Amino acid sequence: MTSASNRLRTDPSAGRGERPSAVARRAVAAAGFAVLAALTPHAARAAVVQQDDGGAFDQYVLGVGYADLDDLPEAIAHYTKAIELDPAFTKAYHGRGVAYAQLNDLDEALADLSQVLALDPTVVKAYLNRGLVLLYRGEPKAALEDLRNALALDPDDADAYALRADAQSGTGDREGALADYTRALALDPTLGDAYAGRGRVRLAQGDLDGAMADFAEQLERGYEAAAAHDGLGRAHERRGEPAAAVREYTQALALEPRNAFRCARRAGARMAQGDVHGAIEDYTAALAHDPSAPEAHQLRAAAREEAGDLPGAIADLEEALARNGEAGQGAIRRRLDTLRALSRPPAAMTDGSRDGG
Repeated sequence: MTSASNRLRTDPSAGRGERPSAVARRAVAAAGFAVLAALTPHAARAAVVQQDDGGAFDQYVLGVGYADLDDLPEAIAHYTKAIELDPAFTKAYHGRGVAYAQLNDLDEALADLSQVLALDPTVVKAYLNRGLVLLYRGEPKAALEDLRNALALDPDDADAYALRADAQSGTGDREGALADYTRALALDPTLGDAYAGRGRVRLAQGDLDGAMADFAEQLERGYEAAAAHDGLGRAHERRGEPAAAVREYTQALALEPRNAFRCARRAGARMAQGDVHGAIEDYTAALAHDPSAPEAHQLRAAAREEAGDLPGAIADLEEALARNGEAGQGAIRRRLDTLRALSRPPAAMTDGSRDGG
């Protein structure tokens, strides 16, 4: 978790990869009150430095102050001092856990958030944030338990419904995820991440109109615009609208130009349009951003073959074969043998063969 305001994925889809999705802004909001928020960063830093001594609560306040200045290592140092002075200080454990999560130190974050709940099992935000961390760790089933506990304590928490939907989606329960995203949006129609999640579920279910409506709302809310354009592009592809898909992928890549997956998706849409050379350019860009992607080599090989570049196609298949391990070896070898045979010059005919005898 690197930002106080962005949701962190796993194109997991996550996802995947689609690297887990989680909401750092929720975690930060859960840390407590915003100390020194009215001061400029320089004034706030001077204020906290002047108060660098004191008891556990003072150290906790300093931790929150440094966190508010995005100085997370210093915030962690002060939360740690607060805990040393008062080992039962739940807010200090929680603040430190959130800071660790923002730094993507998920093990330490999990330990601190678990300690909060060991000391006080009624802290809703600790369940919420531990569930978030568990999602990032690729443990959606464990996250579900925490998010159920959060909702048992606060049944009107829209963020908890949205996160539980993420967890249900991670376990393959699309219907449960759809219901929770919808409940989250009924409670808070401004949740861009809930529109994003529901759009992904609807896309997976084949509800293309519903998915496109959700991705459009995601864009309207200003939440992860590149991902929203990507979702719209995939929906257009499934509707057989490659030109519209290319437009959406192009907008996504304008925002995040080094995304290999989106380069490859636009390449596929360009192939569907008949733009073979544009597809080759996109597959080449995808490989520049992620040279280890063997599928991109195979797909570029197909595009190069269609463009008449047999040597280039052969080179791509050879690279795919070297990178692919055991997966797909047979199909790649068969295609490679075919292209090698096609690329060989025809054997010279003998005089006798020219004469017919």
